[in-house]
Amino acid sequence: MPKAKLELFLKEHCIRCQGPEQQKDDVRYDEATWEITNNDIAQRWQDVLDVLNGGDMPPEDEKEPSQEVLS
Repeated sequence: MPKAKLELFLKEHCIRCQGPEQQKDDVRYDEATWEITNNDIAQRWQDVLDVLNGGDMPPEDEKEPSQEVLS
């Protein structure tokens, strides 16, 4: 997926809860590291995929991404 499309996805579905004003576990997607240069960065992105695929994110009161967007 192109970086611009990923940035739009994060802006629409993630940054409100994981951005400059609010974060959990010091995770901020407005400062995303796009280049996977070590295991920690790779694991962070794998965690994102896991919570999206598991339906754990976004929270129930936030806009849910369509299956088309997720695939």
